[in-house]
Amino acid sequence: MRHRMWAYLAAAWAIAFAAPHVYWASGAVGGLDTALSEAIIRDLGLGFQLLNAGIALFCLCGAATALATLRVWPPRWARLARRVLLGLTGMGAFLLLARSIDIYVEFGLGLTGIRQVPPEYWDNYRHMAAWFLFFWEPWFAFGALAWTRLTWILARTGRAGPARATRVPAARGRTAA
Repeated sequence: MRHRMWAYLAAAWAIAFAAPHVYWASGAVGGLDTALSEAIIRDLGLGFQLLNAGIALFCLCGAATALATLRVWPPRWARLARRVLLGLTGMGAFLLLARSIDIYVEFGLGLTGIRQVPPEYWDNYRHMAAWFLFFWEPWFAFGALAWTRLTWILARTGRAGPARATRVPAARGRTAA
């Protein structure tokens, strides 16, 4: 049950993160002020749309990977499937953990004055810092938790997919008393 819950949470996280990237890949800019500076938003082009399409595709592949950990693999593929899925889920956990740390360090250094922010960008920087530290940081931390836990379960159980139920053959010739 725990494996199933973490696999669904990781897949749901990936799909939810893909949704705004599909929206931004279509050329829309709503909500971008929570993640990008005003100067960058003014100069968006085809490259930005393609980048978001790629991120959305990457996230949807991640969702498929999380769900693939629930599949019962044929015995001849089980070992390879486990290794590949363990590597992919581990990569997802690492990327999300690294992004969480990056957000904290990047805005922590700017807000404490260790890294200088030019005065003309200070208001925009504080606006983005609030969004990143109170919305995006917890979002990435939750994703890192879901993917790390899924990876941990895969590593500990030694298999991809749920345990196969073993059938107990019925006794022949006996009747229930």
